[in-house]
Amino acid sequence: MKRIFSIIALLTLLIAATAALTSAQDDTTDELAFSASTDIGELSICHPEDWSALRDPEGNILVVDFDIELPQEDWPEAPRIIRLFIGSLPLENEDLTASELLVEVFELDSTQIEEIEQPDESTLARFDTSQEDTSAYLYGTYLTDNVFAIGNILGPLALISEQISQLEEVFTCSEISFTDFIPEDALTEIAAYDGITQSFTEQGFPQIGSADAPVEITEISSFACPACGQFHSVVWPGLLDRIAAGEVRLTYVPMYSTGSVPNGRYAAEAALCAADQGAFWPFHDALYNAQVFQSLAFLPERISQGAEILELDMEAYQDCLDSDEKLSIIDDAEVFGREMPGFTGTPTIVINGEKLEDWSPDRLNAAIDAAIADGGD
Repeated sequence: MKRIFSIIALLTLLIAATAALTSAQDDTTDELAFSASTDIGELSICHPEDWSALRDPEGNILVVDFDIELPQEDWPEAPRIIRLFIGSLPLENEDLTASELLVEVFELDSTQIEEIEQPDESTLARFDTSQEDTSAYLYGTYLTDNVFAIGNILGPLALISEQISQLEEVFTCSEISFTDFIPEDALTEIAAYDGITQSFTEQGFPQIGSADAPVEITEISSFACPACGQFHSVVWPGLLDRIAAGEVRLTYVPMYSTGSVPNGRYAAEAALCAADQGAFWPFHDALYNAQVFQSLAFLPERISQGAEILELDMEAYQDCLDSDEKLSIIDDAEVFGREMPGFTGTPTIVINGEKLEDWSPDRLNAAIDAAIADGGD
């Protein structure tokens, strides 16, 4: 019971946070027509035509009926509010049902959750926290196999009870439309790798650059790591020029346990499978660029689309993923990274055996120049 009241308290805070965004509207109707949709990023939210969709201060998605003012003290008379947030389900948990998802996220009692079958055979899980005159429901549903939506519906009990089936449609008719993993304008960048020697270490870590290069750089990195994404955007273009010039050979050590983007292990595995067909480095670029999609960056649907755009042999690529043959390389990368002297996280940059404390472009280029001047020692 304490957990239920804590959820109500959280939802009340949401009401207060939304108050500043409300405005009055007249002539509201009891029957709602779903004739409007709002695109927020990759999510298309369907909602009644006279409702508004926006993001709250935490970045979560709201669909709000702004038909009356919303002072906090009048919470029982609040308008209908639907709050929705989406996320990528970790692949190891992909078999969770919508009900199990709610139990997992909110630590709820599974016996208090109702499964609501939908006409399109999707499942909506509902947890009722209503009290007296106030309605508050938690919901969980899937937008794709690996993308879930969790949210709530708030409002006066009578109003919500009358329209609950229509309000639930906001969850079940919202859709995800994935942005290209490799946009068309990025395809031209792939040519930057033409003519540069590509190889692998004995452990299977990808290398790029001439074996005769005077400078050896080891990048211990993770596709799930935002700081590594910053290294890629700020440092990598200039570093690639020096690799192409024959000054540097770089070894990429694909860790996955650092960073905040879900499914980093899968991303590393996919990149290594693409490496079998000579496409590791374009995949490497695309994975870092995809970090802008945050929790939805490394969905299998999006990454497989990238393999198709790169015209890989999809059967061989999928066989590689299904076989788990790259997992031993990824596990070796974890050990290698954590045993590196001075390792504190990713990215860790090592130049000719010495860890670089500051990987800003100026410091990195200065370290490369110094190594070349020393004859590569």
